[in-house]
Amino acid sequence: MVLSRLSRRADLRMIKRLIDNRLLLLGMLIGATCIAGLGLKTAVVPDNSIRVWFLDDDPKLVDYHQFHERFGNDEVILLHVHEPGGIVQPAVLRRLDGLVKELEAQAGVARIDSLLNAKDMVLTKTGRAFARIIRSPMIDDPKHLQHIGDMALESPLIRDRLLSADGKQAMLWIQMAVTDDFDNQRDLFVGQVRASAAKHLGEMSYALAGMGVIYTGLNQALEHDFGLFMSMTYLVMFITLWLIFRNLKLVVATGGVIAVGTIVCLGTYGLMGHRLNMVTVLLPTLVIVLGIADAVHFPAALLGELKETTDRRQALTTGLSKILVPCLMTTLTTMVGFLALTTSPMAAIRELGIFAAVGVGSALLACTVLMSVAFLYLKDGLELPKYRGIEPFMGWCARALRQRPQLLVVVVFAFVGFSAYGTSQLQADTYTLGYLPNDHQVVDDHQTIESQWGHYFPVELIVRPRRSDLIPTAAVLNATEQFEREVSKRATVSNSLSLARIYRRVLSTQSKTQLVQTPFDDQQIKSLHAQLTHSVGPLEWSPDKSGYEDNIFARLMTPDGSMLRITLIAGMASSSKIARELDSILELAQDVYGDLATVEAAGYVPLYVQIVDYILQSQRQAFVIALALIFVLMVIWLRSIRLALISVVANALPVGMMLAVMYGLGQNLDIASATIAAIVLGVAIDDTIHFLYHWRRCEEAQMNWDESLDYTYEHAGVPAVITTVLLMVGFPVLMLASVKSVFYFGLLTTIAAFAALFCDLFVLPLLLKAWPAKPSTT
Repeated sequence: MVLSRLSRRADLRMIKRLIDNRLLLLGMLIGATCIAGLGLKTAVVPDNSIRVWFLDDDPKLVDYHQFHERFGNDEVILLHVHEPGGIVQPAVLRRLDGLVKELEAQAGVARIDSLLNAKDMVLTKTGRAFARIIRSPMIDDPKHLQHIGDMALESPLIRDRLLSADGKQAMLWIQMAVTDDFDNQRDLFVGQVRASAAKHLGEMSYALAGMGVIYTGLNQALEHDFGLFMSMTYLVMFITLWLIFRNLKLVVATGGVIAVGTIVCLGTYGLMGHRLNMVTVLLPTLVIVLGIADAVHFPAALLGELKETTDRRQALTTGLSKILVPCLMTTLTTMVGFLALTTSPMAAIRELGIFAAVGVGSALLACTVLMSVAFLYLKDGLELPKYRGIEPFMGWCARALRQRPQLLVVVVFAFVGFSAYGTSQLQADTYTLGYLPNDHQVVDDHQTIESQWGHYFPVELIVRPRRSDLIPTAAVLNATEQFEREVSKRATVSNSLSLARIYRRVLSTQSKTQLVQTPFDDQQIKSLHAQLTHSVGPLEWSPDKSGYEDNIFARLMTPDGSMLRITLIAGMASSSKIARELDSILELAQDVYGDLATVEAAGYVPLYVQIVDYILQSQRQAFVIALALIFVLMVIWLRSIRLALISVVANALPVGMMLAVMYGLGQNLDIASATIAAIVLGVAIDDTIHFLYHWRRCEEAQMNWDESLDYTYEHAGVPAVITTVLLMVGFPVLMLASVKSVFYFGLLTTIAAFAALFCDLFVLPLLLKAWPAKPSTT
């Protein structure tokens, strides 16, 4: 008791100093907010590339960078052209030729594979060589064009890769350069490709696809959504605050709270060099809604003290001493929910956790300062509006607890069963294209290409021969051919490119017999290798010069022959589906190669597949850590293991109910919802803290359960309903998003807010009745 009194005296001294220095603190707050605001310009430019999800030292990301160093950027923009009259005709080829030349001249483009610059075995003045099949003078020569068209459709290196079997469709594979700022320039590259295509192709039918195109589409959608979120959230919150306070000074003060919270949050985020993505775009809405939820407690507590004294400073001091500690506790538990996300292996989720905690903490600090300043300038006699609908509702809840406890217990157990089943059935998955609305241009282009051309998604494999040399062995190449034949039988794979296919094409142009389908032998490979080396240039590694990286071998094997590359063309799918298919493909590959080589996935796909494991790990780990830390905080604050256990049990149920609804809606855990359990737990417990704060006072006063219920409902019920209304008004703003994952985050958090109120009003009292405090022996 002595320590408790000393603590309270220290709190009062601190609060008095805060009040005395309120204007200085206000100036410091404004200054810090202005400094943080310098980072807003960086923060609000979206970036949804694959790298924002991975930590810099993640092994998968390191492998991805190494793949780029060896084989170049595997992120390509695909430009599909459809001409019913045929692609191989002068007018069309001239358009394509102009387009290819313009794109090749653009910075950031490493190379373009198209019919215009396609290479195959052709007859030259010095004999057969691996060279371009079309040269500019040939474009207007009908005889040559007929020959070129026939040859292209015979070549497995061109047919169904650069030119469709019916000759009416062409595909341009635009490979981007590997640069340090590639992610910052991607949207510009995609925009340049679109502009060039519109310029040269005119009214011709064309479509763009590729992961870079999807990322750009997501960036544009999020940029639109972000502006919408900010404007609509502020508008909705302003209207709601006016209905709650009916006082301009209080509305302005609360508006200042959320302005400081969001600017500090996003500004600091930008100053650290980060940009918004599908996860962190939630930051402003989270900070605004949660900042207001705490702010509404202050005016009621401060104005209530004016009824006891006419000394405004004394009322402010006493009011802050009563409200600051529970609000600090709610802020800490919310921050714990966010900071638990820093254990995630995904960079974007860690960033959300860190900077949301920064925003919520800043909002509480701003709330304390701004409400103190505003309170001292409020007119005398001010009272908050009476919320006539809430008190009857609270009375109905109290009667239900007293008169129908058995029915409520049945309902609670039904919710528990529903939550347990739905949560156990929930799966993790992510589908990048699926985040965009169905009517988005990127989705429409994808569907056009899939329906007219077929699969286009590149899946990279690396073959590591047990015995590596400049020239691969015939045994490895024979195994590669066998693997390609077997894998092409799958409906999910439509094409492939490998070194074996190059060698087989050269051999087929030199023989008129069926022997071209016989296995390679080592002598034959050496001869073909020498011929190709003579045709395509020196086999030397010189990254800063025109050398090895410019010839056909560079994309298919490393200079020392230690790695061979196979590119499969598969269908676009979710990460879990691709993971299952990839496991099957790798199992097939290992069966075919046996002891000759090992085979592994490379490039973008391993990152895409890894996200599923990271989503599950993030969800489970963050939730468990948040639950444990919140339990510890509740034990320290309430000084009761019983009340702490009751609090976490009552707040785990809203999380389970939300996840079960998620399952019922047919949604999977994805990148955005990987954070939702820990966040909802941190948010849901806020009102529980206020309930238990008052309930503990009742227990200390030796009140019985009925008396405690009435007292707690009277002092914590109305603010709980108001904050829940704020959550249920603020979070639905996210449902205006065009990005589906953000839409569902808004929907599910709204459902969770309602579930949390149900648990506070019914589950908590039932648990407290079932597990009452031990009678005092004093």
